Amino acid sequence: MDREVEAIRNQRVTKVSVLIVKQRNQSEITHDCVILTPLGFYPLNSFIIDDVGYIANKDICYCIIPNDKSFRHDPYSDMQIFRSKEVVLYSALLLAIPDQQGINIFYPDPDTIALSINNIKMTEGWFNSFVTPIIKKHIVNERKGTRRRYSPVEKLIYRTPLIGGRSYEYRDDSNVNNDAQNLYCQIDKNNKVLMRGLYALLKSNMLHVHRMFLEEATMMLYISMESSRVLVLDILKKEGINKPTYEDAAKYIYDVFGGPYALEGYFKYDFNKRAVVVHPKSKFGRMSYPDLEADDYYDLFDDMRSVYKHIVEKNGVI
Repeated sequence: MDREVEAIRNQRVTKVSVLIVKQRNQSEITHDCVILTPLGFYPLNSFIIDDVGYIANKDICYCIIPNDKSFRHDPYSDMQIFRSKEVVLYSALLLAIPDQQGINIFYPDPDTIALSINNIKMTEGWFNSFVTPIIKKHIVNERKGTRRRYSPVEKLIYRTPLIGGRSYEYRDDSNVNNDAQNLYCQIDKNNKVLMRGLYALLKSNMLHVHRMFLEEATMMLYISMESSRVLVLDILKKEGINKPTYEDAAKYIYDVFGGPYALEGYFKYDFNKRAVVVHPKSKFGRMSYPDLEADDYYDLFDDMRSVYKHIVEKNGVI
């Protein structure tokens, strides 16, 4: 620990800067600070890899993500919540948890803090000594929890314990850190179908926090399911099947996991449910609201988590 503190002091002497960029000059921004709200359920242990950091404290939980300018080459969306490296980080921490041992829920405040960070090797000691105090001071003195554009309800639910919000809920995930690091390195953020599927999985996890949005959470899972199907078909093509089908994909999943997967189609039960949700009129009839049960969400979420972990681990970079 003494060596780490000394290293941090030496870096300070060389004028390492951690500054809030108030005018959001793109040339000055190197990283974004994403505040995680108490609506989520988070790893107790901080997680730092490469230029990304997840920091958990009693009164503030946040991530530091590089300001990724590559998004300019992708379609623009005002509704995008997660940056690409956020998707990779949150997915790695979620997928690393063994089956039947719970989940993490990452629920960020959409408003971020722009930072300028230069010439630094990120460590937990450096975060706790220098970054966290700066973030706390900014929230208390300037940010007041959220921007004025948010509704009164949003201001209340996004508020951190630092400024009077509810306490964070944490789970001890120290035993999965190595798996999370491996998964983080294996997830290819340039694979657009993989990223879309993981994004939808994370978004569905956010939505299911609110019981009234469980139907919408399930719809996001159907997007994730379709992405996973495409990825499984890609695996089969690499294994020599020229034109793989739904049945081939279903057989592959059955061979890997066993269980109640219908071999005549990839997650056929869920694809049928998807038709009912998306189409008020389908081959299943006319419906004023979709025929869904809570387990339609929870079972499919667990399945998708297992499928994505397998896809990532099998291929590394797909």
